[in-house]
Amino acid sequence: MKIGESKKKTAPRKVVAVEPVIEPAVEDLKLPPTDVPPAPPPPPPVVLDKYEGQVKNGLLEGKGKITYGDGSKYEGTFKAGERSGRGIYTFANGDKFDGEFIGDKKNGRGKYNFADGSVYEGDYKDDKKNGKGIYKFANGDKYEGDYMNDDKNGKGVYTFSGGSKYEGDFRSGKYNGMGVLTFPNNSKYEGMFRDGKYSGRGTYHYSDGNKYEGNFKDDKKDGSGKYTFTNGDRYEGSYKEDEKHGLGTYYYSSGEKYSGEFKEGKYNGRGTYTYQGGARYVGGYKDDKQDGAGKFYDSNGKMTHDGTWKDGEFVE
Repeated sequence: MKIGESKKKTAPRKVVAVEPVIEPAVEDLKLPPTDVPPAPPPPPPVVLDKYEGQVKNGLLEGKGKITYGDGSKYEGTFKAGERSGRGIYTFANGDKFDGEFIGDKKNGRGKYNFADGSVYEGDYKDDKKNGKGIYKFANGDKYEGDYMNDDKNGKGVYTFSGGSKYEGDFRSGKYNGMGVLTFPNNSKYEGMFRDGKYSGRGTYHYSDGNKYEGNFKDDKKDGSGKYTFTNGDRYEGSYKEDEKHGLGTYYYSSGEKYSGEFKEGKYNGRGTYTYQGGARYVGGYKDDKQDGAGKFYDSNGKMTHDGTWKDGEFVE
C-alpha cells in the first residue's frame, strides 16, 4: 500500500445488454450493434487514509499507525506496504484484533475481542481461525479445541453456561463423530453424532438410573436397542422414532415376559406372553391387550383356551 492510497478502490461497473434468450442456437450472445450501454454511475467520494510512521521506497515499512477511511485503525508493523508482524487492528464497529499479521491478513497467534463481549484467542491463517483456539462467548459459553477455516473442526470441548458440556469430535462447527454430552441433571449421552444430533450407536444414561444402549437417528432411539430400567425390567428389540416398534422382547423383573410385535410402544400384532409359573398366551394383541385369535396354555403346557379374544378377555 502506498502513501495516500485509500484502502478500497471502486472500479466502474460494466453493463452489457443482451437479447432475451429463446432456445439460443449460437455459441454466445453478443451485444446488439444498435444498443449503447448506459454510462457508469459516478464513483463514491474517495476518503484518503491517514498514516503516521516509517516509509521505505514509497511504501509503508516498519512501525506505523494508519487510520482508514471507514474509521478503522491499525497500529503495528508494516512490510512492503502490507501489515506484517505484530499489530493491533481496531475495527469501526468496535471489534479489536491484537496479534500477528502476514501479507495484510491475520496469520499466527492472536486475540480477537468482539464488540458484543465475546473473545477468541488462538491461531489464525489467512484471516480465519485455524489451529488451536479458545472462544469465550458473551453468554458465558466456552469452546476450546481445534478450528479449520473459521469453523470448529477436530477435537474440542464446548461448555455451556447452563452446565451442559460436550467433549468429542467436531466438523463444520457441529458435533460430528464420537462424543460425550453431559447435562446438569446427570444424564449423559456417549456415542456417535451427526450434524449435532445423536445418530448411530450410542448409550444414553438417564438421570433416574435407566439406560438405553443401541441405535439413534436424529436424537431419537431408532433401530435395534436395549433399554434397562432401574426396577429390573428390560426391553430388547426394535425402535422407531423413540418408541418400541417392530419385533422385541420385554422382560419383567417378576420373571414374566412378552415376546412379539410392538407398535408405537405397545403390544400390537402377534406375540407370546409367558406368566410366572410357565403358563402362556400365544396370539394376537392390540394396545397391550389380547385381541383376535389366540391360545392359552397352562403351566403344564395343556391348552385350555383356543378362540377369539377381545380387550384381554376370552370371547369364544
